[in-house]
This record gives sequence, C-alpha cells and structure tokens, in this order.
Amino acid sequence: VFNFIAGVTILALGLLFLAVSVLDMVDDLRHQARSDAGTGLLNRRGFESCALKAIDKAKADNQSLSLIVCDIDRFKSVNDIYGHSAGDLVLRSVADVLESSVRKGDRVGRIGGEEFAILLSATDVEIAAALAQAMCLSIEMQNFPAVVSNHKVTASFGVAALEENDTYQSLFERADMALYKAKDCGRNRVVIESDKYVLSEAFIKRSTVRGAFA
Repeated sequence: VFNFIAGVTILALGLLFLAVSVLDMVDDLRHQARSDAGTGLLNRRGFESCALKAIDKAKADNQSLSLIVCDIDRFKSVNDIYGHSAGDLVLRSVADVLESSVRKGDRVGRIGGEEFAILLSATDVEIAAALAQAMCLSIEMQNFPAVVSNHKVTASFGVAALEENDTYQSLFERADMALYKAKDCGRNRVVIESDKYVLSEAFIKRSTVRGAFA
C-alpha cells in the first residue's frame, strides 16, 4: 500500500510539473505572438488588442484617451547608408525613448517597419501632444553610435483624441493623417489632428524632454 501511494504521489507530482511547464510554454508562445522581436514592444496585433480593450474601458468610464502615432524620418536612408544592423540599433533606441516616456499602464507598440504607436489612457489631446513633443525632442537629442554625427535621426508624430463614436480604426486613421501632415510640414515635429488645437511656438517651448508626465 505504501509503495502504491508513493508511486501515485510521484506520478501526480510529475503530472503537476508537466502541467506547469506546458502553461509556461503557452504563456511564452502567447507573449511571442504579441511582441515585436526587434524592439521588445507590442507588435501590431498585440497593440491593437490592448487598444480595443482600452477604448471600451475609456468609453464605459467616460474617460479621455489619446493615441500618438510616430514614424522615424527617412529611416530607409539609415539602412541604405549604414546597413540594417545600424537600422536595428536605431529602432531599439527609439523604442526605448518612447517606452521610457510613458506611465505604467500606457501601451507602446511597433506597428510597422519604422512606425510606432502610443496609447495614453485618461489623457487629453493637449497633454498627449506635450508628451509627443518631449519624445520628439528626446529622439533628436539621442546619440546613435552606429550613425555618424552629421546624420541626424528624427521622428514625426501625429496625435488624436478618442471621440464618442470612435472605433480603434477611426481613431488610428485620424492620428495617422496628422502624422502625414507632420511629414508634409517638414518632419521632426508634432501635429494634432483637430484644427481646434495648434502647436504654437510658445507651446512647443514649454514642452520639455522630461515629458508631460514628469
């Protein structure tokens, strides 16, 4: 009887350890499916999943929410001139700037080759724009060892705030349109999607590289 109980106990422990290992593997696979290997940020799929939940929560709680879309300026030239390894370093450095600028609970994702998105809960469009300006300045001031000093790495930003009838897609499209306007206006700048809000020179000067949440 003792040997039988001992055998059953060992078998049960073995099955328990196996189950824990399987759960760990499932968690790893789920994380890999939602993460960008190059930067460690959320990938497009993971970011969109988080965004859908955050938008539903913001509407249910009647809270503000803002989306920032960011694109590295002339990134192709970095790859063409300095190689893809240099481009990868630039991507990781920019990702670090974005991720270190937001609060715990905000979401940052790499949603394309050199395009990123930042979702800010309980944040109105003016605060989001101030944060985007701080990020913009931080990237411009970064030192990229893989890129020679006379090749300045900059980024452009588009900002949009959640409206009552918004879906994730409509919110993203408005932020993306603001990003394209920033590109058209000369790059290395922030544009808010609504004509109601304009980044004046005084507003830009008040923004600091410490970020809007500092």
